[in-house]
Amino acid sequence: MATRALIGIYEAGKGSSWRATYHHWDGYPTGLGRALWRIYHDIYPGLLSAMMEFIVDAHPEGWSTLAGRDFRKRPTWFDGSVEMMLKEQGMAWYELPPLAYKYRGDDPMPADETSNFGQEWAYVFDLQSNTMTILERVSWHNLSYAEKATIPLNGMEPDWDSLK
Repeated sequence: MATRALIGIYEAGKGSSWRATYHHWDGYPTGLGRALWRIYHDIYPGLLSAMMEFIVDAHPEGWSTLAGRDFRKRPTWFDGSVEMMLKEQGMAWYELPPLAYKYRGDDPMPADETSNFGQEWAYVFDLQSNTMTILERVSWHNLSYAEKATIPLNGMEPDWDSLK
């Protein structure tokens, strides 16, 4: 079952409006939150703006999954049967590339704080303070969120299990 999420950027600092892209699988903090932390630290250290340009702005079609994938590999698209074949050939799930809807041929579907894709979580980055705010959706009727945490990206890695 999918745990949908949005990955966004505050337009003018925390608390302002934000623009985002959709993420389909493993959107909970121990999945996508951890993946975003690791992408920042392993691939884009100190380059949050570049990370957001790639994840949000260059992929308005959204992502099937970033969680548990090798972000050093070029994002691609393949269906589940291809993924099963690769696993049968000995590739572990974490060796597979991220899956982006762009490469499936989907149209852009940019999102923001008013978008409703059935998301349960949102990860919104503040370029000014270099933080990631984790928002949990608390109402399905009026699209409201509760802040779970605001994480300084240059601090210690959070205890992801405590953010469930």
